[in-house]
Amino acid sequence: MDLKLPLVVSPLGGRLVQAWVPAFWPRLSGVGPSLSTLRDELALAVMERFEREPAAHVAAYQLPPHLALRHVKVDTEARDREKNKRVVLQGRMAVLLEKWPRDEFWVVTPTRLPLARFALANPDALPQALARRLATWCLEHDLENLDEAWGTGHERLELLEVDAYAPTILPRTPPKP
Repeated sequence: MDLKLPLVVSPLGGRLVQAWVPAFWPRLSGVGPSLSTLRDELALAVMERFEREPAAHVAAYQLPPHLALRHVKVDTEARDREKNKRVVLQGRMAVLLEKWPRDEFWVVTPTRLPLARFALANPDALPQALARRLATWCLEHDLENLDEAWGTGHERLELLEVDAYAPTILPRTPPKP
């Protein structure tokens, strides 16, 4: 079965490159001097993971026909009056926009914070919606900042092509007598 998954690639400086598949949690990622080696390692990890998945989860490995990576500038402030907490968020976030033809909404996934995924009706409203979502995320998870999640602005979207065996619909262990 041929799988095509979004792969985010970010140069780290010098010869180092970071690459990850943002569609999964925990995230499949790697850092190294060779992008082709990273692609092979990530493809192997996807193959192993895909074969262990229940057959019902195969649809999660499909690539939507409308896919884009955007870098969104965030400058907002979150306040929780009950906890007397203020969080200032300023930075650039790389987000993956996905849309299926029959859906009336886009799925927005911050590439370095995939659990903060949300739906959006119109991609033109992305900056405001992302700022609201990140502010809410910080308050819900008691975060002071998102320093480790801000993008560098140099991330790019590529495809990771994987040839994997489909998961079986049969039970993995023999039935007990």
